[in-house]
Amino acid sequence: MKDWKINSIITLEITDSEIKEFLYDYLSESEKNDFDKMESLLRKKQFLYSRVLLKYFGSKLLNVDPYTLIIDKEKNGKPYFIDYRDLHFSLSHSDKIIALVFSDELIGIDIEVKKKRKLSVAKKFFSKSEQNYIFQDESFANQRFLEIWTKKEAYIKYLGESIAYLNNFCVFDLKENLFFSEEADYILSIYTKKQKNDFGFYRLNEVEYVKKIKEKNKLD
Repeated sequence: MKDWKINSIITLEITDSEIKEFLYDYLSESEKNDFDKMESLLRKKQFLYSRVLLKYFGSKLLNVDPYTLIIDKEKNGKPYFIDYRDLHFSLSHSDKIIALVFSDELIGIDIEVKKKRKLSVAKKFFSKSEQNYIFQDESFANQRFLEIWTKKEAYIKYLGESIAYLNNFCVFDLKENLFFSEEADYILSIYTKKQKNDFGFYRLNEVEYVKKIKEKNKLD
């Protein structure tokens, strides 16, 4: 990642392989306690790799030791680096995909793997305009539901609000600052004041990424 820059979107695909022990060093004591309470391998990996990604790439941007970075949360769960509030980031995961974005401005991201969802949720959390967009063509209803859902989640993460805020706005009023990307296996949305072409995009896989971290640790 020689062209690494602060405004960057990173996705990581995780597998069912065993967790490498040296990665635990990236967790604080409280994070290790939270990690130990998790039962499924998938949930453990979602939690672990999100912290590893944040601290590994965050340390490059801040030029600090990754093991000194401490992640805290605001009252509604929005994470941030203690002592480095000027580096903004947002995190999301869905099944075996983790998404992370760094920025020099406030930002929110959400990612959802393409799979069948309960569309009845739209009637509870979505505006009439959003519902009309979803249900006007049944063959695209699930795809459009995921599009609206990711856009709404990205916006509330930008604001630092909880999921209860989902039905307080309509995404069609936010389109100037919403970036939407549909890939083969997932849908991703970002809310930010920056331009889309300001961002670099990096798609990683677990095997190559873990190998890279291990090699870096050896050099250190």
